[in-house]
Amino acid sequence: MNGGVMLQGLVLIAVFAAGYVTVLKFNEDRRIRDLAFWLRRTHPQRWEALPWIMQKADRLGAVESFRQDPEFHDAEFDSRYAAAKTTRRRQGVGLVVAGIAIVLAVFGYQVLGWRV
Repeated sequence: MNGGVMLQGLVLIAVFAAGYVTVLKFNEDRRIRDLAFWLRRTHPQRWEALPWIMQKADRLGAVESFRQDPEFHDAEFDSRYAAAKTTRRRQGVGLVVAGIAIVLAVFGYQVLGWRV
């Protein structure tokens, strides 16, 4: 097979893997945002006790502070948090695939002399 085709294929794999990871991250961020809004509605006293910056800008920090609070127990929160974090493993796999494809493309270009 032609080296240029291999190089193009590896670059496409890296681009698609990076796009996949980006979509997964957007979905995770959306779920965390929705969880923060849910926490604000269902636990307003605890939410107001958080620092202003967490309430307004650092939603992940706010959610994590609820999760790490030993006095806070809510089964629905636990299930929503678990659902938000389900894509972590797939994100890692996508990053590894993109990284390997980039390394192979650079190796092919530098060492094997693949040219487009």
